[in-house]
Amino acid sequence: MYNVKLTVFVDAAYLYKLFSIKNNSIKAYKDYEITVDNIKWLVDKGHDIQLHIHPQWYYSSYKDSGWELDWEHYKLSDMDKDYAFEMFKKSKELLDSIIGYKTTLFRAGGYSIQEFEYVECFKQNGIIGDSSVLPGNKVRHKTHSYDYTNVSFDVYRFEDNIAKYTARGSYWEFPICSSKKVFITKYLRKKKKWMSRTEKNWGDGGNRPICGKMAKIKTMISSFSLFKHIHGTIDYQSYFWLEDIYQFSKKYKCMTIIGHPKNFSPSTVDFIEKFIKEKQSLGDKFITITQYIKQNNS
Repeated sequence: MYNVKLTVFVDAAYLYKLFSIKNNSIKAYKDYEITVDNIKWLVDKGHDIQLHIHPQWYYSSYKDSGWELDWEHYKLSDMDKDYAFEMFKKSKELLDSIIGYKTTLFRAGGYSIQEFEYVECFKQNGIIGDSSVLPGNKVRHKTHSYDYTNVSFDVYRFEDNIAKYTARGSYWEFPICSSKKVFITKYLRKKKKWMSRTEKNWGDGGNRPICGKMAKIKTMISSFSLFKHIHGTIDYQSYFWLEDIYQFSKKYKCMTIIGHPKNFSPSTVDFIEKFIKEKQSLGDKFITITQYIKQNNS
């Protein structure tokens, strides 16, 4: 109806793990086939499939009762470099073989890419663009580690530092749109909780555990912060901030919105449909990252 195509970052680590065990488990085989069918359906519909990696899948175990997840290897930098490069390549090649073309874009699991030797890895695997950056955010703990406090809110190019703009750099960065907002945390939490009670999200995926006493204290303190960066996400019921971020992002070349299907609900679909319809009526265009690069690669 609206002819909007998505950039879908597929977790190729999960895909590769299923591929490696599918002959040993009927359930794993079925899960792999369903996942592949879904990916091919998205390709047939014209969506842009690209590479995403959560490395904990390489170390996780598949049991009759479900997955036993490994939380010691949540970031690529948690892996031995040679093994990380090997699995990056193998996972990418598997995904590429399914979709019928070579992926050229990447998003790091947990947005944590800075401690990984990404430039060398990108160069070896034909990656020309990334979308792992959360402008204004800084996190340092076991599962997530990054510092994007001084990163551009707009699309930019970089060379050897993902957080630093370089004119005509070899790589593109598409930061997830963000805005600094002043709000009453209690009100936000109450509204979000109320909306969450009215319906259940479709997925059953869990969040990573908060590791350590200090990390839990920091998380609690940050929830009471007067100033917080809000991001262009349609996860859970956070989409009610999207209009504010849209207004903030109008000064930039584009805005990158993120979403995880496991965190969607019927109201997510209703909202995004209204958002698309309204913005298209104003002349805004919804394009994939690949389309943007092709149009601006000069």
